[in-house]
Amino acid sequence: MKRNHTKHLFNYILAHNTNSFTHHLKFICTYLKEQEMYNSLQQLQLFMNDFINAGFTSIKLFTHNRTTYIDLFEKRLNYLQKALECFQHAKIDTEQTMIKIQRYFIFLS
Repeated sequence: MKRNHTKHLFNYILAHNTNSFTHHLKFICTYLKEQEMYNSLQQLQLFMNDFINAGFTSIKLFTHNRTTYIDLFEKRLNYLQKALECFQHAKIDTEQTMIKIQRYFIFLS
């Protein structure tokens, strides 16, 4: 992780196409958060389609190790934009899931 080899991990998981990794990926997320490895954490969250937590991680990246308010505005504003994109994507996913649930219940009745 420290050498930013997360793409190799993602490719391995995709190649084996199994849900057994989900439990382990959650532990990896916890580890990355404890180690304050927020960039890797966000990559993993996006890979897992965990857009809500990826948005919160973007906000953490926005404020993490900041020195001045100018630093926040000029150099880190992109993290807030990324957070907004993640939350919007999560909203779309939620709406699509709700439509599927409604269709399922209509089918059952």
